[in-house]
Amino acid sequence: MINIAGMHRSGTSLLGNWLSDSGVSMGEELLAENFSNKKGHFEDKIVLDIFKKDLTDKGVNKSGLNIVGSKHLLSDENKNALFAYFDKRNKSEILWGWKEPRSTLYLKQIKCCYPQLKVIGVYRDPSEVVFSLLNRMYTNRWFYYLYDAESKLEKSVAIVKSKLYKNQWVKNFINAYIFYNQSLLQFALENPNDIVLFSHSDFVNRGRDVIDLCGSFLGLEEQLVLPETVFDAKLISDKSDDSFLHKFSNYSDAIRVFNELEELNNCLITN
Repeated sequence: MINIAGMHRSGTSLLGNWLSDSGVSMGEELLAENFSNKKGHFEDKIVLDIFKKDLTDKGVNKSGLNIVGSKHLLSDENKNALFAYFDKRNKSEILWGWKEPRSTLYLKQIKCCYPQLKVIGVYRDPSEVVFSLLNRMYTNRWFYYLYDAESKLEKSVAIVKSKLYKNQWVKNFINAYIFYNQSLLQFALENPNDIVLFSHSDFVNRGRDVIDLCGSFLGLEEQLVLPETVFDAKLISDKSDDSFLHKFSNYSDAIRVFNELEELNNCLITN
């Protein structure tokens, strides 16, 4: 039972692709490719829908990007639906996992019910994550999704709001970065033997180290394919503009969390 955990735009889809190509079942029905992930999300739609429902039930946007706090619990209804699905997969599959960034917020609750859970945690520089989210929001008109805009009028309003409240969304993205990665960090501190932690940069640039690390952790030394076989270097961007982010008071906390994750990075510790 393997969960790929991490903040949105941090490399979780890359890892989902990698494990899938390595023979790990990532779900019964996976989210298809789109403008933001041209090779696919490798995201289990059943799990995705449950977490989106839980967030909207709590009055949070289904994207999970305007959250408050890093400690989240599934409602009884959503917990029962998720765990029934996990139980079904446990009975029918030997080597399986899922990738869904929102599940990072619920790691502690899931671990309590499934002590066998193993986590592959990935994180990324905060400026790269925020830049990627902003690019996704404006270049691809993702703000329709963030504002739940479906009708022509709703989309027109969303366009105006996205321009008026750009700074608020930047602040939301930074907060989300902090909360998701704090949850990942806390899980790593409480369950050091049940997680491997490395950065997006490690996966892209240090593939052999990642294979050695994850192969030993999962007992799949002979099964994992080379990371570079599952991504196109032309689609990987580390463009970021750190300068404008420093005016946001919460950005220093994002940098602090990133540095704390770096201290626990298994690739750095073992090399």
